[in-house]
Amino acid sequence: MNFIPKLDGVVTQKVFSKDEVKKILDVKISHKEDGLVYSLEEKEFVKGDYRKVTTYNLIENIDWIKNRILECASQVNINHWKFNITKMLENLKLMKYEKDGWYDWHIDIGTVETYAEIPTMRKISYSILLNDNFKGGNLEFQGKSFNNTPIGTGIFFPSYLIHKVSPVILGTRSVLVGWIHGQPFS
Repeated sequence: MNFIPKLDGVVTQKVFSKDEVKKILDVKISHKEDGLVYSLEEKEFVKGDYRKVTTYNLIENIDWIKNRILECASQVNINHWKFNITKMLENLKLMKYEKDGWYDWHIDIGTVETYAEIPTMRKISYSILLNDNFKGGNLEFQGKSFNNTPIGTGIFFPSYLIHKVSPVILGTRSVLVGWIHGQPFS
């Protein structure tokens, strides 16, 4: 009998303590991207019109962060989806949504025709809240909305689920996002 993954599987899991979140926010960042998206027509990253967010890559001394996320995601996967996952192939992303920042409906899986094969290998997406001094900015799925999630809590979900971030009304929403990879779905 083949396993059929849960289509509505969104799971919250405590990943980091408040002290660990402070250490994450002190990690060196680079590669600022102001809402860039890949354009099939132009074959490059361009300013998109479906999100308003600044993205940074975390660099230096991040193995402990990646290992913890992978450990939590693996446990959630065993309990909920049983996907064939292996590791993280992409950098951790720090996303900052300032006032009026948002991200429209999207999925996290790409196609080989986009810019690389790696997005086809995304199995589990995660969003880990790093602060709580903002209003709005809810992570939403069709039928579910997450707000007031405790700092350091991860929201894990299959990368094929459509989701968005509602506009931030006050403050700046900071989250750590990324993907756990495996062979593409077939």
